[in-house]
Amino acid sequence: METFFQVCFGVGAAMTILSFIFGEFFAAFDLDLDLFDDSAAHFLPLGPQSIFAFVTVFGGVGMMTKGLSMPARWIAALACGLIVSFLIQRFVIGPLKEGESTTTIESEKITGVQGTALTSMKGEELGEVSYLIKGVRHRAPARSFDRKEILAGDDVVIIKVEKHINLVAKL
Repeated sequence: METFFQVCFGVGAAMTILSFIFGEFFAAFDLDLDLFDDSAAHFLPLGPQSIFAFVTVFGGVGMMTKGLSMPARWIAALACGLIVSFLIQRFVIGPLKEGESTTTIESEKITGVQGTALTSMKGEELGEVSYLIKGVRHRAPARSFDRKEILAGDDVVIIKVEKHINLVAKL
């Protein structure tokens, strides 16, 4: 049984490190297992990071409690794994996801928003615009929609978004 706890600890630690290094890999495949509504998700953390944390802590606590009986080791390992994965989900992953969702804006919601050109642009030149959505100021790359010159400081409106570049027109 000691080998089982060691394997859990090793696999969990390795997957945690790999997910930290290759985090975008998991995001690209949308491997987050949010199977429950928000209230249940606080009690049942099922994202990859939470699962890796659970397996790592479960294995580590199982190894550290050699002096206890096997049922006590399992109970301690399960309890600690669940507590740590819950805390990570609740106080790290959850707030990060909320912050991400408030700063990521869908291109449909940007269309028609007025802003200010931060840099000059004309033709195919890229520039930068600043705009306000829900009280949060955003800066983004931009190009003149009609390829006409737009000077820094000009008021603009976002016509559409193509490949993460705002196409803007001078007001």
